[in-house]
Amino acid sequence: KVQRERAEVDGVEIDFEERHRYFIFKNGRYFTVKSKSSILKVLADENQALRQFIKKHKIRFKNNQDTALPRTAAEYDRLKKMP
Repeated sequence: KVQRERAEVDGVEIDFEERHRYFIFKNGRYFTVKSKSSILKVLADENQALRQFIKKHKIRFKNNQDTALPRTAAEYDRLKKMP
């Protein structure tokens, strides 16, 4: 959470804004992912297959990160388990 302070006539008003951060653990490191391009950059070894998956399932990252990022990561895991 991020604290924001605003000066008001009768004092200071404090708000807390909740922010979500998403990470992918790959090759012993954590990578921050925020968007379609950042997740595809981290998972570059399956880039083409993930692009096809995203297009086929009409996954939208801009307004729906909470489901788009995990679905894409799950598909990557599935692709890696395939022989």
